Amino acid sequence: MVVKPKSHNTADCYVGNIRRYLLDCWGDCFAEEVEPSDVEQWFFSISKDAKGENGLAWDTISKLRNIMLQIYSHAQRNKLIAPDIKYNPVRPSELGGARCKCDSDYEAVILTSQETFAILNSLPLMQQTMVVLDAATGLRYSEFAGLRWGDCDWERNQIYIRRTWSRGKVGLPKSKKSKAPVAMAPLLARYLRAWRAQTVFAKDTD
Repeated sequence: MVVKPKSHNTADCYVGNIRRYLLDCWGDCFAEEVEPSDVEQWFFSISKDAKGENGLAWDTISKLRNIMLQIYSHAQRNKLIAPDIKYNPVRPSELGGARCKCDSDYEAVILTSQETFAILNSLPLMQQTMVVLDAATGLRYSEFAGLRWGDCDWERNQIYIRRTWSRGKVGLPKSKKSKAPVAMAPLLARYLRAWRAQTVFAKDTD
């Protein structure tokens, strides 16, 4: 079975977290000797509960747990460590694996329409266009950063998603669904035309 590789952005994020957090704590440990209780203690030690504002939010720690799970699963799948589930300290908690809070302390800020337009109108035209594009289409940042003018179908009022761009690297959309064209509402079209008239990068290939 061919496994689709992670996107550049996801891969860079994983590598950064592995180098910054996982290797710092577990780099000198034998994988089969790590116990769920060791992992739970580590989770708490790097959390905001233990370190205050200098600690990590629990949703971030949950992501680190997910990376550890993928590392252990890969190691067992490729017979780098014993396949018995007891050697995976981040196995499901109901099977005795390390537990991790997953409640986020994030609170959404609700803006009024007047506040929203005040913020929008305070931005330069390029940033205004990006905000309207994102709000009107729901595209990922890497998807609308990869757009070219030639992807805009002005006749059918839609935009084709043909590539992604992240950290200087061009890639493909994540899935078949991601490649589907999105609607270009009249307001969005006006913003796009206004920005195209202003920018020096106005060719179809830009």
